[in-house]
Amino acid sequence: MNEAKTKSATVSQFLYEHFEQGRRILLSPKEAFREQKTQSGYWKPTAFAMLCIAAPRGAYALLWAPFTLGFSILWLIPSVIYGTIFLYMLSTALYGLVRCYREIITFDSIFRCVAYSWVSYFLLLIPIPLLNHLFIAAAFGFYLHYALREVHGFDKKQAILIAIVPSAIVLVIGAIMSLASMFMLGVTIFKAGTYFFAS
Repeated sequence: MNEAKTKSATVSQFLYEHFEQGRRILLSPKEAFREQKTQSGYWKPTAFAMLCIAAPRGAYALLWAPFTLGFSILWLIPSVIYGTIFLYMLSTALYGLVRCYREIITFDSIFRCVAYSWVSYFLLLIPIPLLNHLFIAAAFGFYLHYALREVHGFDKKQAILIAIVPSAIVLVIGAIMSLASMFMLGVTIFKAGTYFFAS
């Protein structure tokens, strides 16, 4: 019994810490990213980004579950995994870009900038396909430019110019994934309808 309570308290603390981190980024991006200047490691930013991906995806999965016979929920775990892989790939691209400006820089610090800027992914909850990815990309660029300024000391112009490239990648990949999701959802609904009407 005590073990279950301990685990529950640990999960609650974990969620609360990441909720507070997201709130700080949303309300005070300058201060939130300034704190990251002295931080290191991959676990916390990766977990934060995964939660930012899982929350809106989970909401849609539950919404569409009755129409897809629960298949939408099964896609939740792969979508979080793909989203996390994409974050690391995007961080790698940004790292290469930033190295053109600064030679002494760590991948860890760039990844933290990208991962915590991923708070913008909550805009996926805007129920307008494709348009929501435009908002995500714009918000991502906005937060990333603050991260680059506060963590790496870029001036405003440099930070904006650098943030444009990953934001454009986020927009293109997001639009492609959105179209693919709509196609897969349509196929699933069609097959489910065919199955029920055939029988």
